[in-house]
Amino acid sequence: MTDELKPCPTCGQRPYTYIGKDGKSVLARDLEDEHDRLREALENVLGHVNTPIGRRRLNISDPHPEWLVEARNALEASK
Repeated sequence: MTDELKPCPTCGQRPYTYIGKDGKSVLARDLEDEHDRLREALENVLGHVNTPIGRRRLNISDPHPEWLVEARNALEASK
């Protein structure tokens, strides 16, 4: 039995679905919401690591560690 996906009440389009690792279907908008939450969490972490006190707490002596620069660049590129 397949679930009927109802069209969006605003635009009338049917939502895209994906099959997750557990075999259940996942709506694209749910994936987008999760992506946005993860992006926000990553921005918060990078913002904390980018402060002098955050670097001291994590024992990071290099002012521009390669992994941090790459993470920031990847985050900016994905926007």
